[in-house]
Amino acid sequence: MKKTLLLPVLLVLISFLGHSQEFPGLNANHKKKMLGSGLKIPLPTWLPAGFTLDTFEIRTGKNIPVQEKVLLIQYTKKINDSTWQSFVVEAGFDGLGSLWYDNETVQSPVGKIEYYYQPIDKDSKPVNGGKPKQEDIIMTEWFTVDKTDFHIQCIVTTGGEYQIMGDEDEAEDKYKYAAIAKEDFKKILQSLQVLK
Repeated sequence: MKKTLLLPVLLVLISFLGHSQEFPGLNANHKKKMLGSGLKIPLPTWLPAGFTLDTFEIRTGKNIPVQEKVLLIQYTKKINDSTWQSFVVEAGFDGLGSLWYDNETVQSPVGKIEYYYQPIDKDSKPVNGGKPKQEDIIMTEWFTVDKTDFHIQCIVTTGGEYQIMGDEDEAEDKYKYAAIAKEDFKKILQSLQVLK
């Protein structure tokens, strides 16, 4: 009789554990804001070692003009006193663009995602007689989750200039941002889930 009761209990426990979600860096307040926004936000359930949640900004209310809406969640890893690795999950509310580079596709729980990793700058001259210089551009194409468009991009420093985004200190080269390894970026994308 004990074996008969134990089996259903184990099945319920396994089912519960299979549906639990772990989002590194998110606290209860973050989750409350995400769920309160009404948006289904894809976030990583896996981060490379050393990455932590850095910036969490959601402004998506119905009374906010579309050009002022913001959803930006940034993860960062400190490498040394002046060098970092970082990527952001961002929603697009006011016009979207796309890239023209060759891309790759990865499957995630939120669907297929196209991404670009260090595309060749076709206008640059070959380096040391080899291929043209590659920029450290690592980002996804826009992808849709429940009627909202998102992309994930790495913040990188190229040619001594801050590339993707930043504040005045970053524009003055106070910080350098290094590229994230391609395999790690793919794993981040493959781990994306929506908080339920």
